[in-house]
Amino acid sequence: MLWIWSIPVGFQNKRIGEYIKGSGTDRFIFREGRELTEQIVPPKVVFECSEKYLNGVLPNSGLLLIGSKKIVDILEEICPHDIQVFEANVYVGEKKIPNYYLLNIVNAVEVLDKDKSDFTTIKGTNAILNFKKIVYKFDGLPNNHHIVRNLDYKSHVLVSEVLKDAFEINDIKGVQFI
Repeated sequence: MLWIWSIPVGFQNKRIGEYIKGSGTDRFIFREGRELTEQIVPPKVVFECSEKYLNGVLPNSGLLLIGSKKIVDILEEICPHDIQVFEANVYVGEKKIPNYYLLNIVNAVEVLDKDKSDFTTIKGTNAILNFKKIVYKFDGLPNNHHIVRNLDYKSHVLVSEVLKDAFEINDIKGVQFI
């Protein structure tokens, strides 16, 4: 089964970090689903909540994938060829918080069954705006991947059952798989 990486339902807005535009590499570069070979300057993400409320995964307004060392360890054990890891620029107020990492997913895979899915496109383009119904071509991710971007809708990060289970077994907070 395929799972979409998502911010947990009911997650408090005050615990979502603010992506600071212009503070580093543009956030959209990290949605391309490719290995990044250019110079990367991780953008700054600022949280207003207390440091004690930071989770294993840090939801943020830039939709960047930011995780703790524990997240990186899980990903490097299960799918080291599916990700790139950069030190993140995470702050609580003015204080830089160490041991968080910006994750880049290096694969974008065509998994959407467009004939069976129901979606709206952006006017004048073929780009998908939103979904009413999503149907995938596969029950699992092809080519032994465990985390990919949806080639047709790169905002969607898809994970395998194996990766979802690993996050649940390790009680990872800050992410929900739908």
